[in-house]
Amino acid sequence: MWLDGILAQVPGLKDRLTAGANVFAAVGAAASSGAGDLTDLATRFQRSNFVGFSGSTGSAGTRPRPERTAILLARRVNLRWARRGPAHLVDTARFDLVVVATALGPDHAEALSRIHEALRLGGVLLLRDRAVKLQALRAAGLREVHPRAGFLVARRRAARSA
Repeated sequence: MWLDGILAQVPGLKDRLTAGANVFAAVGAAASSGAGDLTDLATRFQRSNFVGFSGSTGSAGTRPRPERTAILLARRVNLRWARRGPAHLVDTARFDLVVVATALGPDHAEALSRIHEALRLGGVLLLRDRAVKLQALRAAGLREVHPRAGFLVARRRAARSA
């Protein structure tokens, strides 16, 4: 599974998923078996709630094969599929983890701003969009930005008081 390598490199992330976290993951239609990998992740971390998006930014999301969906339903895993991607998040402080393994689209600043608002304080963004630079993440209010295993890892922190 392609996410295992990065999960192990972010301190406390596996523990947070084990305890129960809210996760948004845009795996992208072109990502190798992305929907299947998200299904596997949801199966492993059953106390967490997952919202998945598989498709190009702004289009209707595709879902995993019916047999994978049947497995999820039988195991009562909490995974639902969104129709819109990370550039359209409207939630405020809902997610502990946002994974974006697809392109954000042409307006990086707006998408990153929405992701920042959707993350809880201390929440983590795992981003694999080579067009987005470290400075753009910092400008959106995300901190502790580091490259890890092909991803940029950022954390939402409270604003420092002057």
